[in-house]
Amino acid sequence: TFIMRMLIGDLLELVFINILREVGANIEIPNSVSLVLSTGRKVNGTPDIIIDGEVFDIKSCSNWAFNNKWLDFDTLKKDDPFGYVGQLAGYSKAGGWPAGGWWVINKESGQIRCVTAEGLDVDAELEKVARNVQEHEKGVFKRQFEPVKETYRKKESGNLKLCSTCDWCEYRKDCWPTLRE
Repeated sequence: TFIMRMLIGDLLELVFINILREVGANIEIPNSVSLVLSTGRKVNGTPDIIIDGEVFDIKSCSNWAFNNKWLDFDTLKKDDPFGYVGQLAGYSKAGGWPAGGWWVINKESGQIRCVTAEGLDVDAELEKVARNVQEHEKGVFKRQFEPVKETYRKKESGNLKLCSTCDWCEYRKDCWPTLRE
């Protein structure tokens, strides 16, 4: 199912790009870019699209994510376990484009939203990326998320559980050695 979800996301991205072409939008599909972080580490990536000279990433998501995560930049930045903000900052810096934001497609309804990157501090985000890469290269593995209160029918049980980000992670036992599943 994971491969199918990723394939559907890739297809939606291509459909969206072709819709933009058909309506005559000023777009270009960039080649891969490289960026040397402040630590000296080189990272590579391929931005999705340049629209009117600004770099954008195209994302597809569930209805829940569309209505809860991809509302605006502040909401995304507050809960960004996949590093979408740092990724866009890297594309912006590496390619010399202003950061436009993210075009987000709801896989369930077909709704499309543009989440602008207004307020993105590219340099500050890239310093976070550099620190994370440096810690990873040193073998430092730090827990990034805290447990959340468990609820049942909206009432707290008194127990704690993993946040949804940790719940799917294959390293959850490394961060939570006493975890009972």
